[in-house]
Amino acid sequence: MDEQVEIRGGILSLDTLLLRNADATRQREQQRMDPREIEALVRAALPGARVQVEDTVGDGHHFQAIVVAEQFQGLPLIKQHRLVNEALKAYLQDGRLHALALRTFTPAQWEQLQGPDG
Repeated sequence: MDEQVEIRGGILSLDTLLLRNADATRQREQQRMDPREIEALVRAALPGARVQVEDTVGDGHHFQAIVVAEQFQGLPLIKQHRLVNEALKAYLQDGRLHALALRTFTPAQWEQLQGPDG
């Protein structure tokens, strides 16, 4: 007998739910993002920014980024992150970009972090 799961609005078979989940997984895989695409989107939103993005787990959905931009001058960290996230909003909303760990700096902060030899 086919197992059934009750969901809002009706009952679906377990097989149907598994197929839907597999379809969603395939769609996400087809929509993998390239770190260079994220870099370009951030640079377009923050002209002159230095942006480095790395795919942290190799799945095209989880990234970490360092963004150095003049536009961050005088802004608290949360507003700096909001500027970056706004540039990627559509991708975050539709799931192509699942996670982004951000480190943001002004150019002066970045130079200080690099030290005299950096």
